[in-house]
This record gives sequence, structure tokens and C-alpha cells, in this order.
Amino acid sequence: MEQIYLDRLTKLADHLMNSKELGVDRFDFAVIYDEVSCGTVGCALGTLPYLCPDEWERVEFSAHLRIGSNDDAFEDATKWFDISYSEAEHLFSPFSQNTTTYGGENLNYYATQQQVAQNMYCFIEHKKGEVS
Repeated sequence: MEQIYLDRLTKLADHLMNSKELGVDRFDFAVIYDEVSCGTVGCALGTLPYLCPDEWERVEFSAHLRIGSNDDAFEDATKWFDISYSEAEHLFSPFSQNTTTYGGENLNYYATQQQVAQNMYCFIEHKKGEVS
């Protein structure tokens, strides 16, 4: 995995781990993006339009690349981070973690932003090991 993609994923993980302002009112690993009566909710992909507004935008209940999107947030994530679809599911979807290969922990709908970030850090370390 090229450094630019590792940097993008690290930027997102750091944002989830440390930021109090995510670009959504409440983190929800089960929802890409939604506007509800109590504000906005979103997952890691749903925060990308806030973190990278020149490249990502919110479209209805999702987040997409501004250029070259095929209207599937997971497909867009595969392009943006240069990962496979199954790797995108590992990082961004509840109950889809491949902890045997990438480390981290299995995450359900109630995973916190910090748990998601920690899985990203494990994934990044695995990818760094592939190129060493």
C-alpha cells in the first residue's frame, strides 16, 4: 500500500480517535450518514466530507467522492484508500472484521469511534508489514 493511502487512513483514524468535532453530532457505526430529530449521525465514512471536503461530499444518506463516484460509499472507499471491498467492510462495517488477518477486534453496531480507529491502526500496521 502506497504511503499516500496509509496517510489518508491514518488521518481518518486520528480524527476518530482524537477529535471532539467529527462533522456529525453523534458517531454511529451502523449508519453512514443520516439526519435525525436529535441532529446528525454517521460512521467513519460519514465523517469524510467534514474531514476531506474537497474530495468527499454528503449525498442524501451517504458520503461519496466528489469526482469518480459510483454512488456506493464502500466502492468510493476502495478507491480513496486503495483497498479491496472486503478490506473496506473490515474497516467500515459492523460484524465484518477479519481479525485473523488484520488484527483488531470484532465490532458490532455499538462500536465507538475509538474502537473503529483502533481497528484502523491495526490494519495500517498490517499493511506497513506487507511492504517491508
